[in-house]
Amino acid sequence: MRAEPDDHLTHLPAHAPRGVWGAVMLAIDDRGAIDWEATEETIARLCACGVDGIYSNGTACEFHCQTEPEFDRLSELVAMIAGRARLPFQIGISQSNPRVARERLMRVSALRPAAVQFTLPDWWPPSDDEVMRFVGGLCETAPDMLLVLYNPPHAKRRLTLEGIAGLRAAVPSLVGAKLPGGDASWYADMRRELPGFSVFVPGHTLATGYAQGAHGSYSNVACLNPKGRGGR
Repeated sequence: MRAEPDDHLTHLPAHAPRGVWGAVMLAIDDRGAIDWEATEETIARLCACGVDGIYSNGTACEFHCQTEPEFDRLSELVAMIAGRARLPFQIGISQSNPRVARERLMRVSALRPAAVQFTLPDWWPPSDDEVMRFVGGLCETAPDMLLVLYNPPHAKRRLTLEGIAGLRAAVPSLVGAKLPGGDASWYADMRRELPGFSVFVPGHTLATGYAQGAHGSYSNVACLNPKGRGGR
């Protein structure tokens, strides 16, 4: 499942994320509560399957429905199991409330993830200034933490590639983004606007995206079938 070295990967800084990262799936019991034992088994199996890394609190992990104690427990579990497996891990800190996202970042920094993933606050579509202030605020909260933007198709504010390039220039700790991808023209623009920046695409479009310059996937496919092997 790991991505093989290729020319466009060598143009990334050494610290930039790359490859296929598997999503931690949140196990829910019949009462609607988190099944911690099953979730722990899920994380351990994912770590053992040959992915380049794992990440928690993406959309498959229902970050928007977790209480803060649940978020902390899950983050600590991911850090413990991934650390035991010596596998890189990332933690999603996304929250519609920007203050809560920053507080989550402060707490997970102690777990030493390879990076944190975040979405833009989405109670309303943030302006350019609000986006810059929010991402800059994350950098101020944890200056040494690498940041990865998740800007999905359903986001209330979709950033252009040019906009992401401007954000990257202002916030050096922003090293990557998970984006929906696009057609050949989109990838040409991506290569022009974001050289040396990790661009991740969905798992089911990795073959096309990788061939056109994407650097990996935060993969829905990997979490569904982690031992699958996909050609590019």
